[in-house]
Formats: sequence, C-alpha cells, structure tokens
Amino acid sequence: MNPHEQHLRNDLDGLQLVNKFGWLRPHELGPLLWPNSQHARHQADRLVRCWRKRRLILERPLPGRAGRAVVLSAAGVRFLTAHDVQAVTGKDFGETHGNVWSPPLTWRHDLIAVGVLVNLYLQGFDIFPEAQIKRSSGQLKKLPDGIARRGEQVISIEVEHARKTGPSMRNLALALCSAAQGTTPPIFGMRITHAMVAFVSTQIDERGYTLSHRERVTKAIAESAKSAVPITWASCSMRSAGVRTVQYTDDLIEADRAAAVLHRLELCGWRPEAGALLSNYKGRVAAVWEDEEADAWGWQIDDLPAERVSTISEAKRRCAEVLATP
Repeated sequence: MNPHEQHLRNDLDGLQLVNKFGWLRPHELGPLLWPNSQHARHQADRLVRCWRKRRLILERPLPGRAGRAVVLSAAGVRFLTAHDVQAVTGKDFGETHGNVWSPPLTWRHDLIAVGVLVNLYLQGFDIFPEAQIKRSSGQLKKLPDGIARRGEQVISIEVEHARKTGPSMRNLALALCSAAQGTTPPIFGMRITHAMVAFVSTQIDERGYTLSHRERVTKAIAESAKSAVPITWASCSMRSAGVRTVQYTDDLIEADRAAAVLHRLELCGWRPEAGALLSNYKGRVAAVWEDEEADAWGWQIDDLPAERVSTISEAKRRCAEVLATP
C-alpha cells in the first residue's frame, strides 16, 4: 500500500470510528486505530490535526482539562458518503448558549463506556457502542451502554456512574438480570449471554461520600432477581476523565427471595382489618399493626406467634422473610 492509499485508509477507518461512537477523543481513537502501537495517541493527534485542516471534523473542549471531543462535520459526512459509508454529523453534540458551548450531561458516563469498550477491543472483542446500537435498535426500552462480542460470548455493558435511586436503579437491575439470563431481545442479531457493570473504583458523590456502586447494584439485583445472576464487574481507574486501567471480577449474586415476596405483598396491597393491615401471599396471611403503647409495630404470619419491631417497613420485611423461607 503506497502512502496515498495508507492516508486514505486512515481517514476512512478513523472517521468511521468517530461516526460509530458519535464522538471520540484522540486518547481513545488512537488505540482503536493502532492497537499495537506505543505511540497510538500521538498518531491520533496528528490525524486529527490533518482532519481539522481539511474541516472534516469539529472539536469541542471538554471540562476539567479532559481533552477535546471530535465529531463529524458536514464535510466529514460528505467524505464518508462519497465512499459509500452512511454517516451523521455531530454538529448537535452538546448545547450552545450564545457563544458558550457545554457538553452533554452524560459525557463522563460516555467516556467510561468508551474506555471499557476500547479495553475489551484490545483483548480481541468486537465492540458496539451505544450510539451505534441506538441507530438500529432504538425501539428497545433499555439500551445497553455498549456490547462486546468474542466468539459465542456476547456481553451487555452497563455503566453505573450516577447515584441511581428508586425506579432508575430498579430498571438497571432488571436490565442486568435480563442480560445475564439471556432474555434480552437480540441486538444486531446477537443474543446477549453475559452482563457487565462498569464503574469508577473511587468516586465521590455530591455529598462528599464515597460511592459504593458494586454494593448498591448488588443489592438492587438481589432484590429484583428470581434466581442467581452471574455478573462481571469492571472496576475502572481514571486519568484525564478517561479510563486508565480496568480490573474484571466475576461474581454470582443470589436472589433476595424476601425482597421478591415483599414486592408481591405490596402489589397485592395491604387492606385494613380489625386494627391491622393484611396482605396475602400464596394462601397465607401477613399482618402488621401499630402498637402505640409499646411504641412499636407488630407483625404476624397466619397463627404464628406475633413479634414486634421498630418500624412498619421492618415489620413488612419480617413477614416477607418468613414467607420466603421454604
């Protein structure tokens, strides 16, 4: 391949990657183009400078000295289209108010997903980022943050970066359970076989507390699962807002049967009767009531001895624990 052909190949491969991911930094573009080079980042910087001169791309500065995001310009789209590659411009990446540009709120989350995908690519996986998945599978209720495939193994990747609570955490847990158990609808004709959760190993929340993503997601999965769920954890260390290293750990999360029973009791509803709240589960009756004299809550299953705890939530949980016991 002569130099002209090599330059054209680099342009096509590189711009297609930018289009595939929606946006990339030279930090991640380099290893994707030159996985065996120690100077991949510098090679990507040179290629991006060449694109900039030819106006094939737009560049956007990321906050906190995190580098610059590269997206396709209209000229870049025309270049790829001329070579029979469908592409979309990245001119709407982020938001501009007056002369001030701001990145999308998900940019840090996106960098973690890209970093893990690049790490898996270097291990021989084919990778599919969220932007690519969204263009062809946007009808899915919950899109993964990425997919990696090697042989028969197809991994659905979810990034846990924000401090999810309530329905958001439950939806994440349900998506992971579905992926791990092979019930996620096929994507690009691929059947998902594994679930992976990527997270930053040391992250502080808005209150100044250390976030324990692994513990929180484990609890949510246990509460949502009907059977044991195999999960791979991808613990990421960061540099310049990008992923520096990834440590993978396989885990098996047992289902919290009591949580599942409690969920059924809540769905059934608690009806007032004779000063108590009653609910049913598989022909059995759970009862909770307030004992004002003892400043406590009583609970009972069928005709078993009644017991007391501090709160109504704890009383309902105790009922579920008894009902969940085989």
